[in-house]
Amino acid sequence: MGGGFGLRNSGPLSNINMIVIKIGGGKLINIQNIASDLASQEEVAIVVHGGNYYLDEYSKKLGFEKKTLTAPTGLTSRYTDKEVIELMYLTYAGLANKKIIAVMQKAGLNAVGLSGIDGKLVIGKKHAALLAVENGKKKVIKDDLTGSVQNINTVFLKYLLSQDMVPVITPPVITTDGEVINVDGDKIAAKIATDLKAKSLIFLIEAPGLLTDLIDKKSVITKVNQVNLEKLLPLISGRMKRKLLECIKLLDSGIEKIIIADGTIKLPITNALKGGGTHVHKY
Repeated sequence: MGGGFGLRNSGPLSNINMIVIKIGGGKLINIQNIASDLASQEEVAIVVHGGNYYLDEYSKKLGFEKKTLTAPTGLTSRYTDKEVIELMYLTYAGLANKKIIAVMQKAGLNAVGLSGIDGKLVIGKKHAALLAVENGKKKVIKDDLTGSVQNINTVFLKYLLSQDMVPVITPPVITTDGEVINVDGDKIAAKIATDLKAKSLIFLIEAPGLLTDLIDKKSVITKVNQVNLEKLLPLISGRMKRKLLECIKLLDSGIEKIIIADGTIKLPITNALKGGGTHVHKY
């Protein structure tokens, strides 16, 4: 990819080595390092990114209170109403996306920024209702604007790739009824990787990988299979638990390699592909 904008392979897109990279939305993620490293890779790439840090920061600046929902399983998620969707336009599709695009262009990548709404790139399905626990009691939530991924506009993505562009994608997404909803970026990346039969899916986070001890950055689990992953789930909480659940689904869908690696270091992609981070395998 580096320097020029030409694809390394001249054959059909289905024969190209493709990687999907999900960049976390935390403050410590180093976009400059990711961009310069990506520019040196042979593989064709699609990038998906988050924007939680910017969303939280601008919610505070604009006086919006962050609201969360806790599922009976213990998983928490952001309660999304129309105000949050508008803040996502500002932070995810706006500030975070355009900052990443600018850095990638400077690194020599012909990146194009898109939300899931643009060109109906990501079609989602709104949750009809969510079950949450509030003050120890279960409550049905019907007005939350979150959902799941139904379809990816792979024709659009393949066209962008054929024009030597690097798609850089972020939530929110759109439903078949034209309603805009919030879908987790990990799910978008997973669906893209599955539908386009990517060689690898790399999650770049603010940690060296999956840790046995959150305080000890050296306690990285370098390799884990699906059976061991399922055993680890009860010991993991927060966004990492959600990520691991997504990994299990991916393994069942046939993705060859899933890597959870450090997005704060130099050469983060090269490090991941050469064995750094946590490599998740089916067997």
